[in-house]
Amino acid sequence: MGVVWFILALYLAWHHAVWRDEVRALSFALQGDNIFAMFSGVQGEGHPVGWYVLLRAAHVMIANPEVLQIVAFIVGFASIVLLLRSSPLSLLFIFLFLFSRFALYEYTVMARNYGISMLVLFLLAANYPRHRDHGVLLGVLLFLLANCNVHSVVFVGAFLLFWFFDRFYNEKIDRQQFVRVYLINAGIALLGVFFCFIAVYPPANDAAQISRPEGMTLEMLANALFLPAGSFMILVPKLPIIDFTQESVKVITKYLMSLVMFGSMLGLIRRPAAVLAAFVSLIGLSLLFNVVYPGAYRHAALWLVFMTSLYWIAWQDGEVNQSFSAYAKPWIKNAGKVGYVLFLALLFFQDLKIKSLFSLQPESRSKDLGLLISQTPALREATVIADPDFLVEPVSYYVKNRTYLMRENRLGNTAVFTANARLKMSLDDILADAEKLRAQFGQPVVILLKHRLEDFANKPEDIKEGYNWRLSITPEQVKNFQAATRLIKRFEQASVNSSDESFDVYVYDGGVKPETQSAPQME
Repeated sequence: MGVVWFILALYLAWHHAVWRDEVRALSFALQGDNIFAMFSGVQGEGHPVGWYVLLRAAHVMIANPEVLQIVAFIVGFASIVLLLRSSPLSLLFIFLFLFSRFALYEYTVMARNYGISMLVLFLLAANYPRHRDHGVLLGVLLFLLANCNVHSVVFVGAFLLFWFFDRFYNEKIDRQQFVRVYLINAGIALLGVFFCFIAVYPPANDAAQISRPEGMTLEMLANALFLPAGSFMILVPKLPIIDFTQESVKVITKYLMSLVMFGSMLGLIRRPAAVLAAFVSLIGLSLLFNVVYPGAYRHAALWLVFMTSLYWIAWQDGEVNQSFSAYAKPWIKNAGKVGYVLFLALLFFQDLKIKSLFSLQPESRSKDLGLLISQTPALREATVIADPDFLVEPVSYYVKNRTYLMRENRLGNTAVFTANARLKMSLDDILADAEKLRAQFGQPVVILLKHRLEDFANKPEDIKEGYNWRLSITPEQVKNFQAATRLIKRFEQASVNSSDESFDVYVYDGGVKPETQSAPQME
């Protein structure tokens, strides 16, 4: 089973085209002359420093961009090895987990800072029985968990609640000794939360808005408490026999999914503190997704990983919690079986999501662009610009061409979503920047355009891009741009699962076009 998982994950990793959020992290990790300068550069980016530190350290040993995917794969592989070798979970449970979309792809192939949460959570589960009453290992692991990503801070708080209530009311332990150990570890964990906070706040991307700047409402709180699935609908597989575009179907699915998520907690009922942690983490993430930022699949699936770690811990002790009466124990066991089946159903839903992975539709066309540039001698020293600006971010993974951010008027490969930028631009402005860069560096300029210009040949448009950028295009500007540039490649749509990184590729080389030019090719 593990071998099959490894082969499939390796196959997907081999064909994976990294996209901007993956490369953006590596670019930040390598900025600055030392690690302290790097800390200054990533402050306010929206993520704690754990992933950046790991990438920078790995780059010292392997000074190659491919270290990004290598580290991500090693982290995911280590998590799966730990699960297979140390967990008490059933073979069916492990099978469904291994071949879920998140374990096979999101936290192993996708090089983001969410896979490290899976590894740290599994380390917590594996070490909890031996270290829950002494030492500081659990506190250190919680410190690291808080610095994986903002979402994992919710799990730090939930785990601390679990740990306290799981042990404090155990009559077999020295409570005073436990409280001392717990407070030391909790202090280390909270220090990790503090470091996470100062790393992400205040935000450098000041144009990015929270999901609901007006704050939490009573209705939002009620939905988070009683219908949390509204924030986790992305975990529901799209089935051809169900029309999810109908509002009634959405509402029914939200209610049913909420019942399944709450019901899955019953599988932990032998350890009541684990049920509390599961509930707190679900509500905490639901509020985070509603108030701060909507959750994508990689964010929502973290709850399933946290639940798996709780199941792991709960099942390490085979007996039902001794505080239950003899009369209640059979009922508790039956409820636990129901909850276990419901959680397996949640994992099975994620297995239904892996089919699309093997279409090998790339997350980004940046890999294709890198191949195009490297195989075209005239473009190997070209400057690359793009609209929107952030399309240049993954280019540095594949080629060493300089990249220029038009909105910020600077060379660079990490766009800042700030109000202190050129918020309004036109197609004429893009052409003017290309002319300036061609004159400055004496090399052609490669221009990536997300929008296809023929769509604007007959009417002007004002397009919203990013958070607060605007791009205006008129038919006259289209004619001027096409007269001064060459369209050399048109890429088909990239995967819609994580990105929209497809574009048309133009070249500006002094405004002189060859007399003949081939039709654009599709890839």
